Amino acid sequence: MPPANGGSRKGGDESRALQGETASGVLTIELGGTTAGSLFDLLAVAGKVTLDGTLNVTVLGAFVPALGAFFRPLTFGSRVGVFATITGLDFGGGRLLDPLYTAGNLTLTVI
Repeated sequence: MPPANGGSRKGGDESRALQGETASGVLTIELGGTTAGSLFDLLAVAGKVTLDGTLNVTVLGAFVPALGAFFRPLTFGSRVGVFATITGLDFGGGRLLDPLYTAGNLTLTVI
């Protein structure tokens, strides 16, 4: 899935972040609204992922989500590990993204 801004993804760093090849891998997720795939990035992996590296959450434009809004930018069949670092969780104004890992996805909820 291309990024929400219509650009292209580079698989190298994202693949390393997901497959645990290196702690220096980076996956960038862009949030510009609440619709998966068109207003925020969605990476769906059918099989197992090994998470490591950095998840970089970037907000597009002046988007500020409502309290309680949630995003599932990453879905997977199964996973091992978590991202070592997550950046971009603070929207300012007291609004934060709270990451929650489940057996099948990563959910970011505005608190």
